[in-house]
Amino acid sequence: MRLTTAAILALASGAHAQVRQELIAPVATEPAITGWTGNHAAAFDPNIAHRQRLVLFLHGQGGTGSGARELLKLAAEEGFHAVGLTYPND
Repeated sequence: MRLTTAAILALASGAHAQVRQELIAPVATEPAITGWTGNHAAAFDPNIAHRQRLVLFLHGQGGTGSGARELLKLAAEEGFHAVGLTYPND
């Protein structure tokens, strides 16, 4: 059976439909946190082989860990565990 390029791309994109993304409030990780309350973010795909590597996103000035959710999703689709952290960065 011969697959067209469009069919191959459709199958490939469907393979990554299981990426799980989570938003985590910093106060959930440390109750003493009162500032910089933008969410942390995490992404992984439980249905693919993992690379046993972590992608860590550290935002620029004024950003949040969840500001790169698409980047984290892409990393997860490639087999990485991916985390974006919110931290004080004035």
